[in-house]
Amino acid sequence: MKKTFAIVPLRNDSKGLPGKNIREFCGKPLFYRAVEQGLKVADECIVTTDIEEILMGRLPVPNEVKLRKRPKNLATDTASMESVIQDVLVNLDLKDSTIILLQATSPLRTET
Repeated sequence: MKKTFAIVPLRNDSKGLPGKNIREFCGKPLFYRAVEQGLKVADECIVTTDIEEILMGRLPVPNEVKLRKRPKNLATDTASMESVIQDVLVNLDLKDSTIILLQATSPLRTET
C-alpha cells in the first residue's frame, strides 16, 4: 500500500527574519503548525532541518515525527526545494510514495 509522507523543510538562516521558523506564532513555534498538520493528513511526518534546537530536542517535536539532519549544502538560501525533497526521498527510501510539502512559512492553510 502506498504511504503518504508530509515533509516539513526548515532552514536555520533567514536573510529577512533570523530564526523565523522557530519564532512563536499564536502561542507555538511557527514550524509546529506545519508539523501538526502533517501528522493529521499523512501517514508519517518528516522534518528536514539544520536547526540545532530541533535536532537536539530543545524545541518540542512530537515523538512520531522523523527528523532528518539537512546536509550543509542543502541549508543555504540558494539550495532548491527540489534538492531538499530529493535528499529526503533518496535517503529515507520513499520512492513510490505520495509526498505532501508543508512549509512552515504558510501557517494559515486549511486541512481540506
